[in-house]
Amino acid sequence: EISECLVGSEMCIRDRGYLEIMNFSFTGVKEIQKLGLPEGDLRNDPMPILNPLGEDAAVMRPTLACGMLHTLAFNMNHSTPAARLYEMAAVFDHHHRTDEGLPTETQTLCLGAYGPEEDFFTVRGAVEAILRAGGIACEVEAGGDAYYHPGRCASVFCGSELIGVFGQIHPLVAQNYGVDTDLYSAELSFDALGRVQGAE
Repeated sequence: EISECLVGSEMCIRDRGYLEIMNFSFTGVKEIQKLGLPEGDLRNDPMPILNPLGEDAAVMRPTLACGMLHTLAFNMNHSTPAARLYEMAAVFDHHHRTDEGLPTETQTLCLGAYGPEEDFFTVRGAVEAILRAGGIACEVEAGGDAYYHPGRCASVFCGSELIGVFGQIHPLVAQNYGVDTDLYSAELSFDALGRVQGAE
């Protein structure tokens, strides 16, 4: 179910003008700290890499948000007036392991956008279009991760299953990436979507 969901979602978001990016699977602890995650969040303790190339590539990414925000900032700081980007890739969690004792890899979709036409409702529309394309009915509840604007973000649930989060990036987090304009993002777990599709 996950592969079908990936293909359908990719077609859907491309139709909405999003362009694909591909970031490295590793990152640095300082990049993760820019998100301002709360104390106790396991993403603050990412999986270390043996013999890393440097401190900016010392851990496996626990979220796609760091790479997406870095790429949005790069485009903005190189005078690109607007952008709609997406990445489909795995995030890594060594705190929760498979039956074989390996770190968990979760297939994830991350959207990122900025520009005069972007707001909370455009990113919400993209998320809802992806869910409709997969034939998935979900509920939206206010609130999300700490790096989102507290009044302009929402979480997506299918029953009790958390599918993802979307909204405006917190202005202070955007500043950490050298950006002084509104950034919008969404993150959806394809593992969770696959479980929901399999149960229907």
